[in-house]
Amino acid sequence: MIYHLAVARKYRRQGLANRLMDEIEYRLRQKGCRKAYLLVKKGNDGAKLLYEARGWVGMDFVDLFGKTWPDIPCGSLFPCNLI
Repeated sequence: MIYHLAVARKYRRQGLANRLMDEIEYRLRQKGCRKAYLLVKKGNDGAKLLYEARGWVGMDFVDLFGKTWPDIPCGSLFPCNLI
């Protein structure tokens, strides 16, 4: 699952997201991955257009659930990059 991909606003529209996705998709294929999923926030139409142009297909049969515990400081249970 591709969980978070972002390009800083001042660097957008320069092809960086496509280059990052090229590398991610390449590495997934090299590892034998046959399926991949990614998350896009509602309203992020630019990201949706990017992924659709790359052949990714929206899935309407999945409901996503999440939970946040704001009282647990980052790093207390897991390193910040795992949260």
